[in-house]
Amino acid sequence: MGIINQIPDGFLDLIKAKTGGRNPTILGDSVAPIIDMTEFYKSRALTVKLLTLGVTFINTVSALTVPSNETWIVLAASGEIFVNTVTDRIWWVVELGQLPNSQNPTDKVSIFSNDPATAPITLAGKLVTATTFPNGGIVLPPGATLGARVVDSNDTGRSIDFRFLVYQFIS
Repeated sequence: MGIINQIPDGFLDLIKAKTGGRNPTILGDSVAPIIDMTEFYKSRALTVKLLTLGVTFINTVSALTVPSNETWIVLAASGEIFVNTVTDRIWWVVELGQLPNSQNPTDKVSIFSNDPATAPITLAGKLVTATTFPNGGIVLPPGATLGARVVDSNDTGRSIDFRFLVYQFIS
């Protein structure tokens, strides 16, 4: 009767490094320590991306696209707008799109929004901001989009500044 399951005799059998019943002469060819170097590169990769979105067209997306030779890790996103009058109403969202392995490449996911319940603003003459810090950051591969869209507003004569704090890794 043949062997159905073979239990590895040792470490080399487990990692299938033993070939032809012989141990490798140099174990380093099969097993090597790995150090994640990402943390060392981050200090040189930190940058701010600015996206200015006009409020003129409701539901029009303005977006930044990750270049083909880069990968971004989004650490923070913020939106700010100067409020003209007490009755101003503005509601925006920040979206990711063109993500790999999406069933539909045009699908977007909203990662951040100002609060629509408080969209009628009662602070005339003030700069209103909202910021988010995704836990651990959001990795965006080449070709992905990072954009913003105005969902609703009663004052279309202004623009919103969006700033994204990202690690920009260039390959």
